[in-house]
Amino acid sequence: MRRLPACLPASAAAAAAAAAAAAVAAAAALYLSSSLSVARPGFRIASINPGQAINASTQTGVVCPANKYSVGGTRLTGCTACPSGMVTVGDAASNHNSVNDCLVPPGKFYDAGAVKPCPMGTYREGTLPYSQATSCGTCGTGISTLAAGSARRQDCTVVLAGYFAQWDASGFAYNADECEFGSYWPGGQISGPTPCSSCGGYTTAAVASKSKSACAAPPGYYLPSSGASQMQLCPSSIDAAHYGIDAAFGTFGTYRSGWATTPNGVKDCQICGANVLSEPTKENLHPEDSTVELVAASPDACYITAGQSLTTDYSLASLSNSMLRAADCPPNTYGASAHTNGLTTSFCKPCGRNMITEPFLTAAQRNEAAVCINPEGFGVTGQVALQCSLGSWSARGSMLPCQTCAAGRTTTAVSLQQVAATDCFVSDGFGVFDQAGATAAVQWYDAGVAGMTAVQQAQLEVAECPVGRYSESQNLHSDTAARCAACPAGSATEEAGSTDISQCTVCTRGKGRTSSAYGQCDACLSGSFNDQSTNPLDGNSRSSWECIVCPSKTFTYVAQDDFVSSSTTVSPGSASAAQCAPINVQLDASAGTSLFSGYVTPSESNGVTSHSAETLDSCVEACTQSEACHFAEFRYTDNSGDYTPGCFLFAPSTAGSSSDRAVYYKLPPTMDVSASSVQMAGVQIAGLSAPHAASVSIAGLGNAAPTSSSSSSTMRAQSVSSGLYVKHSYAASTVLPFDSATLQTASSRAAAAAACDMSAACWGFVEVSAGSYALKSGNDLVGSRTVINAMKASEALSIASSRIVQP
Repeated sequence: MRRLPACLPASAAAAAAAAAAAAVAAAAALYLSSSLSVARPGFRIASINPGQAINASTQTGVVCPANKYSVGGTRLTGCTACPSGMVTVGDAASNHNSVNDCLVPPGKFYDAGAVKPCPMGTYREGTLPYSQATSCGTCGTGISTLAAGSARRQDCTVVLAGYFAQWDASGFAYNADECEFGSYWPGGQISGPTPCSSCGGYTTAAVASKSKSACAAPPGYYLPSSGASQMQLCPSSIDAAHYGIDAAFGTFGTYRSGWATTPNGVKDCQICGANVLSEPTKENLHPEDSTVELVAASPDACYITAGQSLTTDYSLASLSNSMLRAADCPPNTYGASAHTNGLTTSFCKPCGRNMITEPFLTAAQRNEAAVCINPEGFGVTGQVALQCSLGSWSARGSMLPCQTCAAGRTTTAVSLQQVAATDCFVSDGFGVFDQAGATAAVQWYDAGVAGMTAVQQAQLEVAECPVGRYSESQNLHSDTAARCAACPAGSATEEAGSTDISQCTVCTRGKGRTSSAYGQCDACLSGSFNDQSTNPLDGNSRSSWECIVCPSKTFTYVAQDDFVSSSTTVSPGSASAAQCAPINVQLDASAGTSLFSGYVTPSESNGVTSHSAETLDSCVEACTQSEACHFAEFRYTDNSGDYTPGCFLFAPSTAGSSSDRAVYYKLPPTMDVSASSVQMAGVQIAGLSAPHAASVSIAGLGNAAPTSSSSSSTMRAQSVSSGLYVKHSYAASTVLPFDSATLQTASSRAAAAAACDMSAACWGFVEVSAGSYALKSGNDLVGSRTVINAMKASEALSIASSRIVQP
């Protein structure tokens, strides 16, 4: 052991005493272990003479230094260090004799075998075994420390950003609350009460905001000015003047997306577009305004209404960042089908070709293709409307093809007059017609259609006006019941479908007129006819209103002059040349040239007389002037001496009673099979001027019919009989000069006429007695010509002969 000096100052003596005690202690720190000493717990082996080797004489024990320990029992010259960050407390060996004497210092905690500093916002007080120092205490909500490793609560003097410190009567409460909406705190060390800073008129998206940058207007809001205390909603409708923009934008809506400050006030709300309004569509994010549910916070807030368009208007480019414009779609177009949100362009769609919209529709009602309709008089084909053609119609808005008028009806070319079936007026040359009518007057509604509505009139059947009727509907374009009027009496039209009374130029068969002007036609006078054909006398065309004078009849005889007789008809209104018969008829050679018996000179008895006439014409003239003269026979000079020449007349007396008998002389047609040339009279009937021509007509005169040759002005008859006879009377007591020449007998006049018509040898028949008739034939006497008289001297030439009959 180290020795102490013997004499030392008091202080030195004290020090020496302490050293001596330490030496004793050091010696006590060692204990014998075999031949060498080992250190006790808390000590390490050391030399009493620093720098000298340690041996039994120099060895000593030294207490382990701070933060080290020794469990003893070894000759180790060093102590074991405490785990990193751990410390020992006290200088006594008892404080260094085990790892358990290693403690966790304040401000730190033990974790997973290591000592770590308490994080910021936490602290730990006292030096504790590691088992009691595994965590740090927190400063409190919103409170922190200046640095990590804080060893006491008093170090919790920093308030975190977004919080404000709580203070109580005792001072700092070591706790903090979150800054409310609309305020913020940037954080820092405090020494007294410090509230959160206000955002002014703005708010924050959340509590515990940390800086002024968190102060903003939520989507759909704006702060009118920097000093304003309250935000407002972006307007859904504002006029250009209040917004401070060109009047071209009209009235419009706005929206604003995202959180942001609005230094420009309402102008920081985005314009939807000219005349484009807006409405709230997004959830309201304003934390302090629970009264508003939705706000205009995106382009979806902008909208157009039904019937509008949304298009780009480049003229707005220099006025705003929006070039969109909303407008009502004009008539004859249609726009959006419904209230439509968003800023996608949408154009007015034109109705199909010629399609229209009703003028009473509002723009909002012009919102779909279905509002496009066809106008009056236009029919729909596919997606277009085309004007109806003549004779068809279409109602406004029917959306159907044009409907065709009923047969015989038509329309004007004006679409406004092609709207309904009632616009289908009767076509020119057509008229309403009732097929079930009992008479033509009923069928063609001659009495009119009084009492019928326009619809009923439009439903009447229509037919083309027949020949003899005309329709003037071309002057009555609204007439749904135009009638085919009858032509004036006796007149007709050239063809069916006539459209004016002036076309009634044709006179019906047996009738005629004095001029070509249309109008009434009267019965052809006796001696004329109208068969509505080409002139049967010469084959040439003629006016359909003319009555043609019956042609004269020329009779020839060998080596003698021709005998020409004018012709007449039985009654007025003759419709055929076949109804013409000669007034004086030369007996044909086949029936005999003389009616007297034999070749002797006729006995001047029983009505036979001679006349001084020296020519055939004067002889016949004499007969026609006698009331009772049946015929005249003229005999030329007979060089053979067989007969006496001269003129002989047969004019028997009559009793003027029912006892009188009759002789029927057959009349050939004016144009017959004999070698007679028929000359065209060439006179229009209007009071005839031709000799012996009678302006009367005949009806029902057998089946004789003329035939014509287009290359000749002459015509030939087809029969030897016209079916007509000249009737003369005689007293029953008269002995007829020709009663011996009988061909056959008949029991009736009709039977006798029928038999005579069929025989060329028969010149007529005689009533022998009541119900008994004898067919007669004459004698073929050379140089003799017999002419039958068909006229009465007392009858005017313009009156039909009462002698001509049709048995």
